[in-house]
Amino acid sequence: MSYKFQVGPAILSGSTVLKDALSVESTFSATSVSASAAVSGNTLDIGTDADIDGNLDVGGLFKMADVTSGKILVADGNSYEEVAMSGDVEIASGGATTIQAEAVHGSMLNTDAISGQSEMTGDLADTDELMISDGGVLKRADFSVVRDAVFADVSGDATVAAGGALTIAADAVEGSMLNDNVISGQTDLGSAAAAQGDELLFSDDGTLKKITFSDLEDSIFGNVSGDATIAAGGALTIAAQAVENSMLADDAVGADELAANAVVNGSVVDGALKADKLDLDGSTDIGADLADADLLIVDDGAGGTNRVAALSRMKKYVFSAVSGDATASDSGALTIAAGAVEGSMLNSNVPGQGLHLSGSKLHLSSSVAGTGLSFFEGQLKVDIDEFSALGGKGLHQTDDKFLFSDNGQEKTITFSNLQDAVFTDVSGQGSIADGGALSLDVSAITAQTEMTGDVADADELVISDGGVLKRLDFSVLRDAVFNDVSGDATVAAGGALTIGAGSVEHGMLNDNIISGQDPNTDPQDADLLMLDDGPGTVKKITLANLGVYFGGGLPQGRGDANVDLSEGVNYGNAAITADRTWKLPASAGLTQGDKVIVKAGVIGAGVKITVAPNVGQSIDSSAVVELQEDFAAVTLVYIGSDEWRII
Repeated sequence: MSYKFQVGPAILSGSTVLKDALSVESTFSATSVSASAAVSGNTLDIGTDADIDGNLDVGGLFKMADVTSGKILVADGNSYEEVAMSGDVEIASGGATTIQAEAVHGSMLNTDAISGQSEMTGDLADTDELMISDGGVLKRADFSVVRDAVFADVSGDATVAAGGALTIAADAVEGSMLNDNVISGQTDLGSAAAAQGDELLFSDDGTLKKITFSDLEDSIFGNVSGDATIAAGGALTIAAQAVENSMLADDAVGADELAANAVVNGSVVDGALKADKLDLDGSTDIGADLADADLLIVDDGAGGTNRVAALSRMKKYVFSAVSGDATASDSGALTIAAGAVEGSMLNSNVPGQGLHLSGSKLHLSSSVAGTGLSFFEGQLKVDIDEFSALGGKGLHQTDDKFLFSDNGQEKTITFSNLQDAVFTDVSGQGSIADGGALSLDVSAITAQTEMTGDVADADELVISDGGVLKRLDFSVLRDAVFNDVSGDATVAAGGALTIGAGSVEHGMLNDNIISGQDPNTDPQDADLLMLDDGPGTVKKITLANLGVYFGGGLPQGRGDANVDLSEGVNYGNAAITADRTWKLPASAGLTQGDKVIVKAGVIGAGVKITVAPNVGQSIDSSAVVELQEDFAAVTLVYIGSDEWRII
């Protein structure tokens, strides 16, 4: 078999065999016709094969042996046969095709079946519809049905009802779920006092409840007992007879010596009371002789420290100092030395001379004065001006001491111990450990107002720095997080993210990386595409380069000669003056799908170009192709196994 491709009237060089009648619309001209039936009028009836080397132009109906409605012509490699269309598509006699029910499968859909649609930019409405497979059966579903089905699967700490209402389960919110700024992020109360009706959150044996500030305050007051009690509202009452001598500091006057109208002006320096003035003139007279257990205020002369001493100790100290002509025992028994009393000593009253005897008793003269103590009109006076002043230092040293009563027993306590005892009573949304370390309870966060706006760089959070609570700006926290980012991208302080060279891989790309772009309706040769030039090497290519590749390379002019053809376009660039053979490429350099396009130029009269297969090859199983007319053309595709097909 041979083929001839041409422009213009068909010239059949071989036999033409027609199985059925040949109908000719106008003049039928033939040099030789072989047929089982004669040509009659406009009808050529050929009972055997017809071999037509040129074009067959049918002006009327083209009829085959089987013209059953719905059949089409299908090539089977040898000829075209009438075949009924079947499978996924059915065709009617009028040409209308119908896709059969359940015929379209997922593999038949293009990858842009979704991404190629117009993008939905507005909010989804409840009545918007989606396509869904219900156990393998395609159905439609309103968006509201799909949404509520998703909501129905929410469980655990919260549930979502149809329509979107989210309900957090009782007891579901735990401490680990709370943000660190649940307390620190709230508005500071500032200098304003808490109102009695203000509410706080607290745990009642594990059950969260609310309590007003006044209730919390009264609850604390209600636990106060012993020497004093505090009523609801804060009124403190010291119990009758509760203040004992042991509760007073060493430099205070005994309780029995404090006058109801006494005025003390003083300050505290380094833990000691320094009195500027102590007025006992208005005190009620004791009304009886002093007892040994009565207390006196004493300046010990060591840096101005005032102390309290029992009268018995004071007497013992004074008596022990007696010497010379007489001595005194601890109880005050005076013993005059033998031969010590002289006549001049026996004056019954020596005013202004300190100690003297009167009425068989030893007396202290009213003129005796010392640093801080004096005796006037039978009463002991304390001169506060002689005490050391505290100044403005205040209590701050941990070793400063106080005098207190421990179940009636006088003891001292350091400032640090007193401070820690106070810290132990702290409760509510936080606690204070010994030494002053503050710990916040989780309710200190949960009770705060939620922050709904954007976080500013200057916003502050509370953080534990190795166990020490500190504050930090949000910008510091943010940049610390950014600093830990590594791998395919890094984030600089401030938030600038840099993707590393070669980091973006195929799996990171969204399906719409191409389909989501604006369409190019006017491709140009200089437009660029991206391709993988060998494993792992990404390069750019122009549409012009791509066109050359699909065309098999640049068009090749073949001149007036016998040549070996190459992939792509081969064209005649000179008039053919003799029969020429243009041979197809050898199979060794070909892959399935390679194309060879042959376009003749001017072909002289009586000569032709034969497009011939290479060694071991065939064209449509056997043929060669002859180009006999000016500018005739043929395209061949290599299908493998040394075989070319004409397309």
